[in-house]
Amino acid sequence: HFDGDPQSDTIFPATMLVAGNMIGAGIFMMPTIMASIGGIATLGWLVTVPGAFIMGYLFARLGQIRPKAGGPYAYARESLGDFGGFQCNLLYWFSNVIGNIAIATSITGYLTVFVPALRNPYLGACSTVLMIWLSAVLNMIGPRLVTRFETLTTLLGVGPIALVGIGGWFFFDPQLF
Repeated sequence: HFDGDPQSDTIFPATMLVAGNMIGAGIFMMPTIMASIGGIATLGWLVTVPGAFIMGYLFARLGQIRPKAGGPYAYARESLGDFGGFQCNLLYWFSNVIGNIAIATSITGYLTVFVPALRNPYLGACSTVLMIWLSAVLNMIGPRLVTRFETLTTLLGVGPIALVGIGGWFFFDPQLF
């Protein structure tokens, strides 16, 4: 349970929270990056999506078989010792720091469409720092707000991408591929 409130403790918000964390900014940045390499980009999706599901399934099974507080650190420490657990936790921390900066930077990048002044490096940096602080404040307020915000942003982010992906099949030209 997130916070004891039966209204917010449902499978859908939990799924959106996990999906948003797994997807992060990568799904929003990936189409732009992958478009430059052409049709082979689909192969990238076909490889990474099952990998993400396998990792999610792995941690779900570990949580069922051997429930442990501490996530990946706890499992690494138990099986590899203190130093292995420390390395796992340090690398996980670094990946979160880098990932959060990438997410905040991509948000600022998207905002430049609506606020062109953010193209100025100083204003863009301030916007990126503000995004990081806003997410920190959301987390300090509590899990219910984070869950609702994550559900909204995941649906708003993945929805248009899914619509374009599905709608694109109606305009598919095998000659171009």
